[in-house]
Amino acid sequence: MDLVVALPPEFVAQVKSDPNLNLIESPGIHIWWITLNMNDAHFKDKRVRQAMNYAIDKQSIINDILAGSAVVSHSFAFPNTPAFTDQVQQYAYDPQKAKELLAQAGLAGGFSTVFLVPESGSGMIAPKEIATVVQAQLAQVGIQAQIQTMEWTSYISAYNSGLDRAAGGAPVGMAQMSYMIPQPDPGMYAYDVLGGKGSLNPGGYQNANFDQLLTKAKGTSDATQRVDLYKQAQQLVADDAPWIFMFHANNVVAANKKVQNIVLNPDFNILHLERVWIQQG
Repeated sequence: MDLVVALPPEFVAQVKSDPNLNLIESPGIHIWWITLNMNDAHFKDKRVRQAMNYAIDKQSIINDILAGSAVVSHSFAFPNTPAFTDQVQQYAYDPQKAKELLAQAGLAGGFSTVFLVPESGSGMIAPKEIATVVQAQLAQVGIQAQIQTMEWTSYISAYNSGLDRAAGGAPVGMAQMSYMIPQPDPGMYAYDVLGGKGSLNPGGYQNANFDQLLTKAKGTSDATQRVDLYKQAQQLVADDAPWIFMFHANNVVAANKKVQNIVLNPDFNILHLERVWIQQG
C-alpha cells in the first residue's frame, strides 16, 4: 500500500519512525466539540458550562491521544481562515477555576450526567479514548459523567433527536460531535449547529444576538463585513460556552516515499491525485 488517508493517530509514531514512509499533514477545515444540553438544569448556568471547559486539558488530549495533530478550539470558526479570531474568551486548563465556578453555581458537591459517545464515525477521531480522558478530568472537579456508547448510525439518529431524549428517550447532558465542510466560511454550518432554530442544534442553545449576527452575515456580499460579523458571533459563543470547545484536527496522510507531489486539501473528504506520480527505482 502506497497511500493511507485519514491516518488514525495511533499510527503516527510508527509512520514517523519508518524510513520508507512520509507523514504529511496540514490544517483542516474541521472542528470537534462536546455539545452541552442547555435544557438540563445543571447547564442552564453559564458558570457550569465554563467550569467544564476549564476542567478539560485539551492540549494534553491533543498531545497524548492525537499525536499532536490538532490545535485547541476556542469557538466555532476554523483557524487559518479569514473568519477566525482568537480574541475570544479562552479556557486554559484550570481545575481549580472550574471548582470555584461550580461552587459559585451552588454545585460545590458536583453532579452526575450522561455522556453520549459514538464508537466511531466520520470526523470523530478517537471518540472513546477522548471520552475516557474527559470523564476522568471532569471527575477531578466533582462532575460524574456516565459514558454511554452507540454505533455511528444509531448515534447520529439519537443525537439529532435532541439531547433531551437521545438515550432511549432519557435525557443526555453532553454528547460528542464534529464537522467538516468543503470551504472556510463558517456560515455554511454555524447557524445549523448553534442557531435558535438550527436544524442540528440538539443542545438547544439560544442566543438572539448570535442568530442576528449569523443571519446578517449570510445576507451580506461584503466579505469584510461578513468576517467582522462572524468574529462578533465567535466572541458571544466563546463566552456562553454551549460546548466544551475541544480541537481542530489536521488532515493527516501516510505515504510511501516513492509517492510524489501529494498536496492535501483542507477538506479531509477530498484528495486530488491528478498530479501525483510514483518514483520508479
